[in-house]
Amino acid sequence: MTPGLHVWKLKPVTGCLRTLPVLVPQIEGKPEDLADSTQILHSIESRLPSPSLFPQTIKKQAEAWIIEDWLDESIGIATRFVD
Repeated sequence: MTPGLHVWKLKPVTGCLRTLPVLVPQIEGKPEDLADSTQILHSIESRLPSPSLFPQTIKKQAEAWIIEDWLDESIGIATRFVD
């Protein structure tokens, strides 16, 4: 989606979310729409714990969160300026 203009596509679907990615659950009574990959991952893991999306060891989980954070903070921000 084009940075800035993506809001026009998100607003009718989510009501107020402005950040991508967005998870729009299709199951009645489940959590509201979620934005941000970290929140989405935690939501999926809590609702569907098996099979786990997380690595099995604490060390590997920590490494995965470091990579996820790096992608959010560096790659995610940089892609906002690409059209």
